[in-house]
This record gives sequence, structure tokens and C-alpha cells, in this order.
Amino acid sequence: MPSPRRFLLVSLAALAIGGLSFADGPVPPVAPAPPVAPGSPLPPPPPPAPPATPPDPALLPPVVAPAPSVAADPNAAKAVLDRRAHDFGTAKQGAELKADFTLKNEGKSTLTLQLRADCGCAAAIADVKSLEPNASTTIHVTYLTRDYVGPLVKRIHVLSNDPVDPRLEISLRVDVAEGVVLDPAFLYFGYVEAGSSPSKSIKVQWKDGVGTPFEIASSEVSGLDMALTSKRFDADAWHGYEVTATFRKPPAIGTWSGTAILKLGSADGRRITIPVSAFVSGKVFLDRREVSLGLLPQGKERTVMIGCRGLRPEIDIGVVTAKSRNGRVVVRAIRAQDKEWLIEIQAPETATVGRLDDVVEVTSSTIPETAEIVVKGEVLAKKD
Repeated sequence: MPSPRRFLLVSLAALAIGGLSFADGPVPPVAPAPPVAPGSPLPPPPPPAPPATPPDPALLPPVVAPAPSVAADPNAAKAVLDRRAHDFGTAKQGAELKADFTLKNEGKSTLTLQLRADCGCAAAIADVKSLEPNASTTIHVTYLTRDYVGPLVKRIHVLSNDPVDPRLEISLRVDVAEGVVLDPAFLYFGYVEAGSSPSKSIKVQWKDGVGTPFEIASSEVSGLDMALTSKRFDADAWHGYEVTATFRKPPAIGTWSGTAILKLGSADGRRITIPVSAFVSGKVFLDRREVSLGLLPQGKERTVMIGCRGLRPEIDIGVVTAKSRNGRVVVRAIRAQDKEWLIEIQAPETATVGRLDDVVEVTSSTIPETAEIVVKGEVLAKKD
């Protein structure tokens, strides 16, 4: 029987040449340690291996069970389109484009269908809503380019009781680039703070290979005290003018609208009309500045709510109060959220017969201004 020292030496030698195996598999060969000179201190032992950290279960991919295979019903309906896409090519803004598709039922049961578009600019109508086996129908598609610019893709969804393809898609493509293209198609100033004279710009342009070059011969704004300026630009395939509209003086509180008119210096002398609109408000903003309570039978009440907040998110209007100027309606301010209020306007049951015309005055504890809501309506006498 070998001595314990001899057994240890044999085991170490086996480890050095990779001859021993453990439950976890073969142990890799160990490089021999460098010789140590007599009298030299021994090298420090290697640092201990970090403890193994089990993986976070939340980071592991979910285990998904395979979907059970479903045998196709040989007697089911089957929807088949003659094509899944249509390219209208290039078109003008405001154009109405049309295309027809054929849908056939190649199954052995009645096919029922519904049609949906992914936006309001497209619509689809089928000649029939159900198809017997081997019957076909035409799907009529209409697409409105409106004020879009450049390449677009819209979809029509064909929904049916086909168990294999219950949702077919028709892809509609168009490049809105013909003629004179406006980007955007109107001068919309949005909400403007009283006391300012804002500006807004649009591009009046044509595209290489599609449109015709032009110049702006003259420009004006009808219905508003505004100035128009224009400067030439060239960007990739687009060329034209950037037109800027500016209020000459701060507009009063209210809703403003007009029309910018551009006369082009081209062979046809074309005129371009561009809608202009702005909503001017003080720092205290109201969702509506005029409401109607309609025709109200005597003895009946009617209530409307108007939102009230700061014109910009950073404006804190503090505590809001509201009162009726003529006493024809009952009003109060209700806090809705931290910086938002509701103005409640009510025609009471006790309102007398006649016009309900009134003005609601809205004030803020932090802003020295008064916002007004014009109220209209009429209380009708009871019928005998």
C-alpha cells in the first residue's frame, strides 16, 4: 500500500497532465509554478475566485410554449385579392385618386368582409358584404392627398372570416409633388399671446422633374393687417420660396382669419391662395370665448363647462373666480387640477322667459387681466 505522501505526489502529477476527471468534467492542465530562489519569500497566494452569481430571472428570455398546430378547415372561406398594393405615382395636393381591387372567395363557405382605412384620407367600399364560394366583388378605393407633401403610404384593411388570412392589407403609395406644393398648406399661427406681433412661414415650392419653376410676382393678405416677405431656397430636389407672414401690429384678443394671395410670374399667371388663422388670447386661456345654451324651455336648467388655464404651461393663474355681468346665468369656478379650472355656466330653472344674453367675467389671482365669455340663448314660455 503506497504511503500518503506518495499518493499525494501521484495525484498532483495526474492533475498536471489532465489525467483525472471529476463530476464537473476534466480538469484543465495546470501550468508549473516558477522556481523560487532559496531564502526568497514565497509569492502571495492568488485572490479567491468571486462567488458565482445566479442570473437574474427577470433578465432571462421568457419561455414560450409552442403554438398548437391547427388543422386548416377545408370547407372554410378563403379571401384572395388580385393584388396587395397600388402606386398612384405623383399627384397634386388636394387631388382625389381612385383605384379598384378584386376580391374573390376561393373557399367553400360564405365569406363575410369589412373594410377599414388607417386614416380619414382614404376610404374603401365593396359592391357586396358577403361572397359565396367562387364569387368575386370589386373594392373601390378613394385616396385624398389633401395638404400632404412628398412620399406617403396608407393602408386599407380587409377583414373577413377567412381563418387563415382574416386581415389582408392593401398598400396605397403616392408622391405628392406635382405642380406648386405648399409646406404646410396654410399659415396657422395657433394660440398667440395678446400684445405680440408673431410671424409664420411656409414653403411654396416645386420638385425637380415634376413641377415647373416659377417666381412670385406679387403677394398680399386679405382680411388681416399683415406683411408678406419671401426669399428663395434650394434644398435637394425641392426649390422655391419661403414666404413669411407677420402681423404689423399686435392683434386684439379673439379669432382672426384671412387669406394670403400669391401671384406667380409664370406663363399661366397662376394665383395661389393660402388660409391664414390665429387665436389671440391673454395669459388666462379659455377653451371657448362664446357659448350658446340654445333654446331652453321655461323651468328647465342647462349647464356648460369651459376649460380655463394658463396660455403656456409655465403660467400659473393662481385662484380663478368667475361672475355674471348681467345676472342672467349662474356661474362658478371649479378647480380641476393644479393649474387648470372649469368655468361652470348654468341657465337656472328660475330663468325668466326671454333672451339669456350675458357675459361671464373670469379673473385670476396672479394675472391682472379679465377674460370674457359671451353667453347666448333663449328661454321659451311654457305651452298651454
